[in-house]
Amino acid sequence: NLRLNYRARTSPPSIDQLQDVINNSNPLQLTVGNSALDQDESHSLFARYSANDIIASTSFFLFTNATLTNNYVGNAVTIATADTMVAPGIVLPRGGQISKPVNLDGQFSLRSFAVFGLPLTFISCNLNVNGGVQYSQTPGLINDLENRSDNTTGNLGLSLSSNISEDIDFTISSQLAQNSVRNSLQAERNSDFTTITSRLRWNWKIIGGLVWSGDLGSTLTSGFSDGFNQNVVLLNSSVAYKFLENDRAEVRLSINDVLGQNTNIQRTVYDSYTDDIRSNLLQRYGLLTFTYNFRNFGG
Repeated sequence: NLRLNYRARTSPPSIDQLQDVINNSNPLQLTVGNSALDQDESHSLFARYSANDIIASTSFFLFTNATLTNNYVGNAVTIATADTMVAPGIVLPRGGQISKPVNLDGQFSLRSFAVFGLPLTFISCNLNVNGGVQYSQTPGLINDLENRSDNTTGNLGLSLSSNISEDIDFTISSQLAQNSVRNSLQAERNSDFTTITSRLRWNWKIIGGLVWSGDLGSTLTSGFSDGFNQNVVLLNSSVAYKFLENDRAEVRLSINDVLGQNTNIQRTVYDSYTDDIRSNLLQRYGLLTFTYNFRNFGG
């Protein structure tokens, strides 16, 4: 099965982008709107291909999407070389930045993703292999000079799911993502970083109505800022007991983040800088739940 689709659209700028008001909530990174912005114009081409072999129980899927945007709402960033008054009572210190949205041509993105699945009869499991690539070129202005930011990401993953028994269900998966950021200006902002995520999920009906479930995952990153790289193991586990007619009722005890290692670190690449952010979150806790399903279908 092959499907091709072309789509064109326009998108107006947001209210925040249109307002000529300086936001100085961060004195080192000011932002201001632009009331002269025009709507952007995008052209996208999609391709989907799928093939299934019923006899061999194999499947293949390929997806590709390319988008070109003109009048793209990018950012014009001015980096102050000296203390500069940008508005009455608002001074941008030396080294600080003020960002203003502007219309620019030539924003381009490409994404492709493929999956191949087949059964492994000798261990009664199904194997899926996936891979993909994403590329984007984003225009911007830095001190009135055009900067092209190229962001490339490659992904490769494996997934093994059980087909052994109705009482045992598990999935093992691993995913590698390699990212590369290149800029036509300020080459010192170029970066490469890697993320590897692995996961084991299981659900085991031990005996009667007793069920043990769990989710074990690990995240390994490199190439982030000092102190932001991760090597985290996250374990969630629960024990449940199902009872009453047709297992309508369930009592479950769950423990989240058994090892107490959960973190929340995110990287965002902007026109003129890269942001690594660590956020606080709730780590280890226990939860006891009771669930009852109402099933009464007449006729």
